[in-house]
Amino acid sequence: MAPTGIIATEHELAGTSAPTRRGPLFHRRVAVVACFAAGLTTGVAVRAIIAERAALGAAQRSHERAVEASLVQAAALASNDDDAGALRSLVWAAGALSTSPGPAALDARLLHDLAFATSAADVRVAGAAHLGEVLAIATLPGAGIVATASADRTVRLWRSDGRVLGELTGFGGAVTALRFAASAARLVTADDRGQVAVWEIPSGQAVTVFDAPRLSQLGEVALMPQGDGAVIAAGRGVWLRPLASERATLMYQGNGRAITLDVDPRGQRVASGHEDGTVLVWHAEDLEVRVLGTASATTPESTPVAVRFWPGSPDRLVALTESGGLRVWDLGGDEWPSESWELGARGLGSLAFASDGSAAAAVGDGEIVRLPLAGLPMVRRELQGPRTTAVAFAASGALFVGGRDGGVRVGQMMPSLGEQLGSRPAPVLAVQAVPGGRELLALDARGGLARFPGVVAWTAPDLDGDLGPLARALAGTDGITAAVGAEVLKWTPGDGPETPAKVESVCTAEDVVVSLAIGPGAQTLFGDASGAIGTCAGETAHVVARIEGAQVSALAASSSLIAAGTDTGKVVVFDTAGAQRWRGAILEADRAPVAEVALQADGGVIGASRGGRVARFDPRGEVVTRWYFAKCEVRSMAASEGSDRLAVGCGDGTLRLARLTVGEPEMLRLQLHRGGITWLALDPDGQTATTAGVDGRILRTPLHADALDVWVSRACSWLRSDPQVGEAAISGCPEPRP
Repeated sequence: MAPTGIIATEHELAGTSAPTRRGPLFHRRVAVVACFAAGLTTGVAVRAIIAERAALGAAQRSHERAVEASLVQAAALASNDDDAGALRSLVWAAGALSTSPGPAALDARLLHDLAFATSAADVRVAGAAHLGEVLAIATLPGAGIVATASADRTVRLWRSDGRVLGELTGFGGAVTALRFAASAARLVTADDRGQVAVWEIPSGQAVTVFDAPRLSQLGEVALMPQGDGAVIAAGRGVWLRPLASERATLMYQGNGRAITLDVDPRGQRVASGHEDGTVLVWHAEDLEVRVLGTASATTPESTPVAVRFWPGSPDRLVALTESGGLRVWDLGGDEWPSESWELGARGLGSLAFASDGSAAAAVGDGEIVRLPLAGLPMVRRELQGPRTTAVAFAASGALFVGGRDGGVRVGQMMPSLGEQLGSRPAPVLAVQAVPGGRELLALDARGGLARFPGVVAWTAPDLDGDLGPLARALAGTDGITAAVGAEVLKWTPGDGPETPAKVESVCTAEDVVVSLAIGPGAQTLFGDASGAIGTCAGETAHVVARIEGAQVSALAASSSLIAAGTDTGKVVVFDTAGAQRWRGAILEADRAPVAEVALQADGGVIGASRGGRVARFDPRGEVVTRWYFAKCEVRSMAASEGSDRLAVGCGDGTLRLARLTVGEPEMLRLQLHRGGITWLALDPDGQTATTAGVDGRILRTPLHADALDVWVSRACSWLRSDPQVGEAAISGCPEPRP
């Protein structure tokens, strides 16, 4: 049946199944043709044909109204954060149009709405979430029970479908760690007051409660496989407390505080990660301790934030490091990792494996990362809302994700829309393609420079005084140019990783520089707060033109023209000698600052205002096309004349796409970043966008602007990620494969 509030088709009202592509309208047309074939050309037959045509038209209009009602309902559901309801309405509409096509405008509207809803959808929130930050999550092997520990001094038990099973209380402080035994239905917990407790599950009966050694330096805890002993990371050491004893015994200790630990499923090894960047492995057979290093060929030692034995492969150990590294050791080999990756993710932690070891995941700053293990490629999925803090696989394969807000979300590891090329700890201002390859240089607002992929980073240079946030940056042919107050500087890579980037002064303007462009002969052009437009040559600034009473908020240049946007909503074009060619307004009634300008091959100009209005001017300054991107504070813009596409990046993290030569509604809207899109480029064919944002991420995203089936498939996959839906039929989605 159609979702509530949607007009049902005649087949749904009758309780019959919907036809294939040759729907009721097709069969009625066959009946009309049959009348002619029988020679029924009498007045009665003619009247029957006219009535039949009227019925066909009425049925088609009713069908289109049902689809339109579904789109309206989807918008209402999305505005109430009901992602699942919105997607159900939209895939129902897609199914309805697949059986009986509607007008092209309706198809385009559906694709637009479905792409946006799918790109903006988040994993679903489980009921009865915590009142404080979720600090740890663990899964009971084979039982489909998940436990979450929180700063609200509780532990909640969940079924794998997200329903609450029970709650453990009575803790003296925030519950910071918990772990199930590998072969027994027991759970160990630790709180920030140093109290350790072991519980029978699912009864919730406490088996024992005791104080950990080194109370103020308690790290992770674990249980021996049969649940008869607790292993505790405290201080620099790892301790064993048999449940039948009242004393904890020091097993071994390192040179730095013990942060994380794990026990292999056989109880033959214990591994711990220490603050000094080492991983220690204790062997029960000979009581020896082996020291493993976390350095790789490109990065130094880094503190392990999570260590885990690989399920099904206890001779393999996996660790995440504080610097964003992933390390795998073959414990039958030497002390150096057999596999190393630099993941380019911030705030990595909470390493989790599927029960059979077939997949692994971690959480970063606002994202889930499927780790490149077990032959799977790395996948990153950004989550809207508060920062993610913990993750675990349920027995059903669903992921449980905890957040800083206390929320517990359930979903599958959906592939992201595109590829994350890298991330920075501050907003990315400009990106430059490195000549001769696919590598990119990125400059962030703190002055840090990095090359992707591979994440080779150079720190902010040591300039006189406080660098402060960079407001404007521009990618050139041999580096990235940025403005710091009135000074224009050029960044190039440093002598080695983690060394300061090289910075040289290009010139100093009369006033604060607010816009930059590459001018004729690869000269740097700047626009400042006084209205001056100048060039930098030999560390000297030369004023080329001046706009009275306005700031030059945007600049673009070609070999013969300079286009400037002002903070009063005007676009002004000069020749390279500084003579004004023409002046125009994006919209006379709109005085919002011009955020971006771009020159076209024929001398025309595209100007975009902060208020979401965009105008295309011909070479004489006449407006030939206008667009309005609703609720979009334009931060960046790109045009691809060869593919007839225009893209703008907005302050809400959405990318909007339209046709360059036609002022029609936007073709596509995708939610790509948390926060504004600060930099944007389109491939020549207009099929892929590369973006950088306030969230520090650099993404490369296929747009699929003409592929409704792609968005239907993604929406259906998202809906099926709900454990309560599983393999159940979803109206508009193809039946799942067995």
